[in-house]
Amino acid sequence: ADVVAAAAVVVVAEGADEAAGVGGENELPDARSVEPCGRFRMEACTPNAVLSEVDEFTVRDWSGGALFAAPCSHRFEFTLRLLMPPSRHPVFVGIAPADINLAASNLFNGDRSGIFLCVGGLRAEDNITPLGAMGGNCVTYAFGDKAVSRIPRLLTGDTLILRMSADQDASTGAWLNSKVRFVARSGSNIEAPERCSAVFDVPPADWRPCVLLCVPGTRVLV
Repeated sequence: ADVVAAAAVVVVAEGADEAAGVGGENELPDARSVEPCGRFRMEACTPNAVLSEVDEFTVRDWSGGALFAAPCSHRFEFTLRLLMPPSRHPVFVGIAPADINLAASNLFNGDRSGIFLCVGGLRAEDNITPLGAMGGNCVTYAFGDKAVSRIPRLLTGDTLILRMSADQDASTGAWLNSKVRFVARSGSNIEAPERCSAVFDVPPADWRPCVLLCVPGTRVLV
């Protein structure tokens, strides 16, 4: 099915073919037993999206997603930990404009939707879903342009880091040289070495971290 085909968007009020690496095809336990990656509240989401009190994000009944509030839309670090096998529970993580329509089908593939990294999915010979995901390296979607990333496929328990950076002009206050970087880390250990990254130039906009879950019941830690 299409990713994120929902009838409405909710604005949230404040309040194993994987043979190597960490985790493999096993699911991790409830988020209470793993170290949280950080704290971002949901700013907007599809009606089926749920963020628990221990920062476990999931969707029910159909695909869905959420925008997360960042302290600054030009500089932030957003981390996501995979709690389920990504080969069968693909995840899209990236940046999207604050006014994006989360109810749009396959919004990651639009020319104004932002920049996303697709983690997981099955190979074509394994009856791949209509996501366009691959069984090898992760795939990026930058304003609709698809490319294979340098980031290798991630496993259950691995952490993906989204870093948004920019320089602010001291005299005008304008934000310049905006970039988004995706970095992978094995497991949840913050001292673990970071793996290959993908870097993109970003035009000025009111950006938000965005997570799209393709399969109902998929769980990630944010």
